[in-house]
Amino acid sequence: MVIRFVQLCVTFTKHKADLAPEERREIVTYFRSRLPIFVSQVYRLLKCFRNLIGGLSPSQNFVLASYIAPEVHFLHKNSSDSYLR
Repeated sequence: MVIRFVQLCVTFTKHKADLAPEERREIVTYFRSRLPIFVSQVYRLLKCFRNLIGGLSPSQNFVLASYIAPEVHFLHKNSSDSYLR
């Protein structure tokens, strides 16, 4: 769900110069109509994730953090690098 959203944004950004103004408006209008649904889904996902993490033991929290921390660092580094280009 989040990946599809990001892919849509990247694709639109790459190809918006190739689109007619009316096509761009249609895409933005469609995106705006779906944005509340997307935000709601992300919110529900984060609430479920929070509830799941709340029930973990300290050792399980440590194991989870050892998996997540490198991924977050990787994503942060890549997103920071892309802004510098």
